[in-house]
Amino acid sequence: MRGNLPGSEKREKKRSIDESELLTVREYTCPACETVFSSGRPLVSKVVKNGNDADLRPLYTNIDVLKYQIVECPVCGYADMEKDFLNASRVEVKAYKAFGMNTGNGGMSAEKTRDYDSAYRHYKSALRCLMIRNSKKGKRGYMFLLTAWLLRGWREYREAAGESVAESDMMSRSEETKMLAHAVENFKEAQLTEDFPICGIDEPTFYYLMGVLAFWLDDLGSASVYTLRALQVKELKPVYRIKAENLLEDIRKAKRTGQGGKDEK
Repeated sequence: MRGNLPGSEKREKKRSIDESELLTVREYTCPACETVFSSGRPLVSKVVKNGNDADLRPLYTNIDVLKYQIVECPVCGYADMEKDFLNASRVEVKAYKAFGMNTGNGGMSAEKTRDYDSAYRHYKSALRCLMIRNSKKGKRGYMFLLTAWLLRGWREYREAAGESVAESDMMSRSEETKMLAHAVENFKEAQLTEDFPICGIDEPTFYYLMGVLAFWLDDLGSASVYTLRALQVKELKPVYRIKAENLLEDIRKAKRTGQGGKDEK
């Protein structure tokens, strides 16, 4: 595996804030068991965005929004991305009910604020639900990508606090790499069977993203193909065109030298 995953450099430690001040509470009705519960979500007006990682992961200065992307019913364990939670299809709900529920946290009220450990448990529940419901490959790929982003943020949080992260830890680089590999596998299948946009990602951005992920996973051949394909699409956003051109140079350098990789963000 070439180089290091992004996030290897410690980000500047931010001033301690009360995260609850950046959140609001929304009420949800579970589509599977009809339980009414509440869950915290970031206030758009208070979230401060600070760019993206090369693989599109959004960065924020005052809160990691990714911790709150998943909504999970505290009674039956049904979980999905916040934007999709209330829009489950009848077929998917039926599949979840047929499998058996009662996998939640014993009827406890959903929390408002979340630490990374709690957020990761919600992501695992969402991944499990997608498998049970036989959701589209594109959505599965995106969920694996979100999970990789969460683990990266968790690792950066630990490192910014001066804590070391071992390869046996849940937020290790190797665990993030596994999530990215699963994302690529599912995205490749989605490309063959689904129309764009795939889980909200338009075609040129999808090719750029796949180029980045393939490069980080040492698949230089696929990285070249996807990146060139992205550059050939005139609708590729200017910001990604510049990134794709730089990525192509990194790929060519890696092919020549046998070095490079994920540390060349």
